[in-house]
Parts: sequence; C-alpha cells; structure tokens
Amino acid sequence: MSITLNTGDAAYAKLRALIGVDSSGAIVDAKGLQTLTPNAAVIIGSGTYGRHFRTSIVSTNALGVAMSPGISTKPVATKSMTFFLVFNNIASRSGRGAVFNAEASVTPSLSSGGLGAASTTASGTPTVSGTTNLLAAGAHSLAVTINGDTSGTTKILVDGVLESSGGQTGNSTDNTAAFANYIGGAITGGFGGCAGDYVWLAVYDVLTDAEVLRLHNSLGANNTFAAVSAPPAVNLAISNLASNATLSTAAVTVTPPVAGVVNLAVSNLATAGTLSTAAVTVTPVQGTITSDVFTAYGSPAPLAALTVPHVTVTRMTDRVQVLSLASQVTNGAGRLVLVNAAIVAGVWYMLASWNADGTLRGFKAHLAA
Repeated sequence: MSITLNTGDAAYAKLRALIGVDSSGAIVDAKGLQTLTPNAAVIIGSGTYGRHFRTSIVSTNALGVAMSPGISTKPVATKSMTFFLVFNNIASRSGRGAVFNAEASVTPSLSSGGLGAASTTASGTPTVSGTTNLLAAGAHSLAVTINGDTSGTTKILVDGVLESSGGQTGNSTDNTAAFANYIGGAITGGFGGCAGDYVWLAVYDVLTDAEVLRLHNSLGANNTFAAVSAPPAVNLAISNLASNATLSTAAVTVTPPVAGVVNLAVSNLATAGTLSTAAVTVTPVQGTITSDVFTAYGSPAPLAALTVPHVTVTRMTDRVQVLSLASQVTNGAGRLVLVNAAIVAGVWYMLASWNADGTLRGFKAHLAA
C-alpha cells in the first residue's frame, strides 16, 4: 500500500518531498515526484518509528538510494528549505558525513563527533553543528533549516529542539543546477556519508522552529507522522453496543475479516472515553462438517449423546489431515457437528470415525459448510 499524504496537515503546502518505506517494502516519494532506486546493499527493516531503509558505507563511499530527478537544493536565487529527517538509528558516518551526495550544494550531515550539522559540499566542513551525539543513539529526528546563502541563517534542531544557529558560509555561487540525488552520502570520490536507518526524509519550504517541534511530536510507532494519513481501520463488526456508548462484556461478538484472527482484546468504552482491560475473545472464521446420523447396528433410531472415541478429518485434495479428535459427542439428532477454523467452507473432506476397539463407525466424504 502506498503512503498517503495528509493534505490537511498545517505544513502540507510547504512539503516538497517525503521519502519513506511503504507497507509493501518499497522506497517511495509520497509526493510522486522522485523515482527511488536503492543499491542492492540497502536493507528494509523496522524500529522505534516503524519501517526504515538502511544505508551503509564501504571504503568511504555510500551505498544508498538514488533519486531521480533529485531535489534542487537551490530552487531560487538563495537556498531556503528545511530538511526533516527521522532515523531509527545512525550506525556510522565517514568523510563529510553528508546525508546527500556531493552534487548537493549544502546538505544535512553528521560532524566527526556525531553531531547534527549542515555541511557545504565545497569543503565538507560543517558550517553549523548541534550539541547531541546522534551516532548509535537510537531513534531521533534531525531538522536542518537553511535560509539564504552567505548572509542567511542555518539552524540545527534535534528532536524538535533548537541546538544551534549561525550564518551559512560558502556556496554563494551555487546555482539552480545543484541537486541532491543520492541518499546516504557520496557514491564516489571517497567523501563518505551518513549510514543510518532512514524512516522519513522530508524536504519543506522553510519551517519555523514551532513547526519542526510539532512534526517531531507527531512521530510515533508504525510510521505515525503528521505528514501522512493514518492507515485504514481494520474491518471489525462489533455487536451488542449497550447504552451510553459502552461495549457490553456479555455476548459481545467480534467477527474478523479473515480466518485465524484470535485473542483480539476489545475493551469497554467507559463514560470518560477510556479503555477498560476487559478482553473479548475473537472467534476465527470456521467451517462446519455435519456427519450422517449414527444409529445402532440393525436399528434406524438415532444415537443421541453418543461418544465417538476417534474422529479424523482429512482434506481430500491433498490428503492432509486437518483434525484428529477424541471423544466427540453426537447431538440430539445423532449427528456429529464439527466446527473448527481448520475446516474451510466449500472444501471436500473425508470424515472417518471408529470405536475404541478399532471397528469402523463411519467413513464418508463431506462438503464443508
């Protein structure tokens, strides 16, 4: 499933790119403007903030993700943008420690001490650095705001908190041909990069410090982020809603959309809108096999409440025994009624039953309901 942008987010109009891993494991730009091509060494994984893609560095060259056509780091006369990066972890950095390739005129980076920074590709020297060591430090967000060239202001914010600001130096002659088109660092030249678990890589028009903090505070498990819409709700049917919007703990029926869903806890909604700890067991989708009537030898009378010592159910298409049961009891009509998640409606099964002494009670094919 693709990533759905939250068009109602307050910063949506400023969003230029939002790169992450969708539910199918593909690295995509939710804006649909970039084509992402990962190196074979890139690994899809998950962590504190959800799905991520992991880049690496080999021989001071980055193994990351190519972007086409790339993100202009100087779309107007002066550079003005905010990079908002979310990591589950940053394993290492080398060389210039840049997040993007050397063709970018300015890039978020990690200094030699693991500090969030903004580096110019002309020298690789951080022009402004933060104060938090992000190397092997787990989940964090790093925002780098660049507003102007030599006379502008660059800001470093970690987890939504401003750590440093200062004038941007160098690159005043960079032009609109400057593009960031590789995530993870420089792919050639030995300039290194930033090897990390990238959850989100977002590029905005300049954000205020308050907007950055709001974005950070919106982060949560399972790729929760203000810039994207929440995934659709699971299709569950809940019956017996009592008065005052309370779920009754008695005879609450929850039907899952697929077989095999068990032990789902559905809690009571208290009057204050809180969730109680009362659990409801979900019954998975089950099929039914109903046997012929069991009778005594030489008599047509049904044998109700008869205990049948041994019963097996075998799927006829592949001879797989799906059930092996002991001491099954007939109903009032003298039939065995087997209801189980291992039985699939519309499938033919061979139902066999026999006594403790090995004598056969029944052996017949049945179509499950």
